[in-house]
Amino acid sequence: MMNLKKSFFYIILIFITYQINGQTKLLSLKELDKVQVWDSLNIALKNIDKVLYLNLSFQNFGEIPSEISLLKNLQVLNLENTGISSLPSSFKKLKNLQSLSLKNNFFKVPPEEIFENYNLIELNLSNNLLLDHNFTFSELKKINKLRILYYSNNKLKNLPADIGFLKNLQILILKTNYLQHLPAQISYLSNLNYLNLQENLISELPKEISLLRKLNYLNLQKNELETLPEEIRFLEKLRELHLKSNFFSYKEELKISEIFPECYISFKSLKSKEILDASKEYIFFKKALKSAKKVYKLNLSRHNYFAVPEDIKKFKSLQWLNLQENSITSLSYEIGCLTNLQWLNLEKNDMSYLPNCIGNLRNLEYINVSKNDIYEIPKSVFYWKNIREINLEKNRIGILPKEIRSWRFLKRLNLFSNKITYLPEEIKNLIYLEYLNIGENELQILPKEISNLIILKELNLYDNQIRFLPTEIENLIYLEILNLKSNDLYVLPEEIGKLKNLKKLGLSFNNLEEIPEEICNLKNLSYLDLSFNKLEIMPENLHKLRNLQVLELESNKLEELPENIYKMKNLRYLYLKDNLFSKAEKEKIKSKFKNIHLEL
Repeated sequence: MMNLKKSFFYIILIFITYQINGQTKLLSLKELDKVQVWDSLNIALKNIDKVLYLNLSFQNFGEIPSEISLLKNLQVLNLENTGISSLPSSFKKLKNLQSLSLKNNFFKVPPEEIFENYNLIELNLSNNLLLDHNFTFSELKKINKLRILYYSNNKLKNLPADIGFLKNLQILILKTNYLQHLPAQISYLSNLNYLNLQENLISELPKEISLLRKLNYLNLQKNELETLPEEIRFLEKLRELHLKSNFFSYKEELKISEIFPECYISFKSLKSKEILDASKEYIFFKKALKSAKKVYKLNLSRHNYFAVPEDIKKFKSLQWLNLQENSITSLSYEIGCLTNLQWLNLEKNDMSYLPNCIGNLRNLEYINVSKNDIYEIPKSVFYWKNIREINLEKNRIGILPKEIRSWRFLKRLNLFSNKITYLPEEIKNLIYLEYLNIGENELQILPKEISNLIILKELNLYDNQIRFLPTEIENLIYLEILNLKSNDLYVLPEEIGKLKNLKKLGLSFNNLEEIPEEICNLKNLSYLDLSFNKLEIMPENLHKLRNLQVLELESNKLEELPENIYKMKNLRYLYLKDNLFSKAEKEKIKSKFKNIHLEL
């Protein structure tokens, strides 16, 4: 009931703020996502002044009633899948309309009524029957605030020069049409940052596309491109480029990769994960060789190979290769011929280095080179723009090159048990990293740049020589597991209390003498290990860790527990051995904690 009252109060507050002196205040699209959504036109017409957001999708009108124009404060209107092919002439009276979706209907031309909705920011005309009409875009120029235009799945063959009039456009989606070329005037869209031209018939891009200096996403999949204009290198903000299902040569792909070292690029259209998972897995090399061009998965693990067979280069379609647990000492250049490879397992071999040719595996998404004797990371591996997971556990790597910044889309990085002494500041570029394991290395400092990995969920720093944590660690707000066991920590920063999603925190085998009170703010913590430290006292508000189930405090210098600890209702395991409790204190603890697993 209380939540209902709060919601009602919030809606009333919205209406007070958007109407000032009888004038309607236009909200941002983000703000409009929070207002009440009305889904009945009849009910909406009884509450004319209150309706900001009207969703009539999947209601088979056939024709929209002209009374809709009475909703003078309407700012968002969804008419998807309503079976309409026109709008009433009164529609132009909706002067405050900012977002309009006409998706999945039967419009053959964009309805002229929308051209007087001057506040329109977002317009969705996808999945209609729209043909080539030059007036379409010249009329749209009247909507000079338009920032987002969806025009997918229509019958557009030519993009008119008038597109250049939409100078405030930021997002343009023209997916699945019949476009053969782009006009030079597309360069006038100086604010464009997202352009989707997937599934058209484009064979050449105009050099003027290079003037879209704010562009950071470009999708050209399923077209007829063989090359990109030289000028495309000027798209310095481009961060995502999709080029699958075109006609690029390997040489051209290599060239494009070098132009955009910081960009995620997808090239050849590889088999989907589902199809790949269902593909036949060959385990005998000679048998697989007979149909090499059709082999997608090859499992050569535990075959006692000392070298990769030379004929491996014949498997041009290979996407999955397992060479685990052999005795391979080095990889020959033939491995670099497997340019479609996505998944490669080299675990438990005898390699001391990776050859430069391995950088040719541009489509690689997963590689496991754990449990070898690798002592350095070659620069060529930083051509892996699609890499998502790297396992280098249990090698002899001493330096993490600064070129690591090119692995922008990496999600999991395992460097456990190497000889790394420091992390380069370029680690901050791995903004999609969710898992980072640098346990059993020789780190003394955790750089403040680690705080840039804002979606990190698990961080393992076990068994290093770290003496302190940067205060910037507070930015890792999605962190769920933090393992700092066996380091040289003397103190924890107060900012650790801001890791609100933390569930497991390991701090055993350090030199901690006290714990900041702020640690009690970790409401989601279920496991806390503080054993083998020098703690003399625990925070008074430890009971606020209401989800804590396991608390390890053995081998410290505790003489008593805070009184509030006995209020911890979800505690199931408590380890207190080897402290300085008096006999009376031990008896008290035993009497208070009768229903949990207690070691004292």
